[in-house]
Amino acid sequence: EPAAENACGSRDTASRTPKAKLAICSSNCISRSPINSTKRTARRLVDQCAELPGGDPFAALEARSEYQLLTGDYASSLASARESSARTPADRSSVRYTALECELRALWQLCDFASLREAASRLLALGSLSECSLSQANAMYASSCLFSGDAEAAAERFVQAEFYAGQVLNDFAKVDALR
Repeated sequence: EPAAENACGSRDTASRTPKAKLAICSSNCISRSPINSTKRTARRLVDQCAELPGGDPFAALEARSEYQLLTGDYASSLASARESSARTPADRSSVRYTALECELRALWQLCDFASLREAASRLLALGSLSECSLSQANAMYASSCLFSGDAEAAAERFVQAEFYAGQVLNDFAKVDALR
């Protein structure tokens, strides 16, 4: 007679050691967790975005970059963001802006302070599409300056970051601008 399924979805047998049973149970519980289910769903949606007939290839790359960023795959996120930015036509500044925003966040997570300054400069050159993003870009630029020993430029960029954070009126966006 087959063993009954336990609470974790595993069939216990008398021949397994308690340690093996615990490992199987833990593995099954983790793979069935709501977080992993949500992650799989998000991955599926990102893949579907890329396969939409007549879909926007830039939106698909940005969705992939954002997914990779949120799942901790920072190097892949950076590569996707850079690909989107490089392929985006010049007249689509809002799309380029989003790609550069993802690039900045990936560089920040990778602690690539040397590259942050150049990426922040490209985002800031696009103009004022979001005070929140401008605040963050200036703060990241300032951090890059600090790591390179340019305290004067860092101070100037921190002032700019504070200025743009002060322009944000929505409380939730302000929290985002100040992080």
